[in-house]
Amino acid sequence: GAETAPASRGVRTPHDVAGETSLAVLSPTRVPSDFTFQTGGARVHDDGEPSVSLIFSKERHEFITLYETPDTPLLSDPYEWEHVRRGDRTVSITDVTDATGTRIAHTSLDGTRVVIYAALPARELLDVAFSLERVEP
Repeated sequence: GAETAPASRGVRTPHDVAGETSLAVLSPTRVPSDFTFQTGGARVHDDGEPSVSLIFSKERHEFITLYETPDTPLLSDPYEWEHVRRGDRTVSITDVTDATGTRIAHTSLDGTRVVIYAALPARELLDVAFSLERVEP
């Protein structure tokens, strides 16, 4: 006696997420070869601020998570950042070694601040961060 629910379309690409928000959505053009786009979403918080998340995974066990918000100054920051500059872009990262463990990187582009969480060596996480480009719906 259960009703049949229609299958949801789901989010298939970062471009789908870009179609759900007014925020400039930034997605990496380079991720390690064994990572693929898994999911993402856009929302508007109670204060009216939009945010976006994009998640790339390696066999759904390891993740690269991007969290995007409008580029506003950070009010408080518990991390000491290393700053890496390539051309006119700067990426801040918590650890520039290749030690095992999760590290965080962030950068801003097109009015969007992107914070990236991943258990990648620093050089790979920096490649992801520096490859960010705006995607259109």
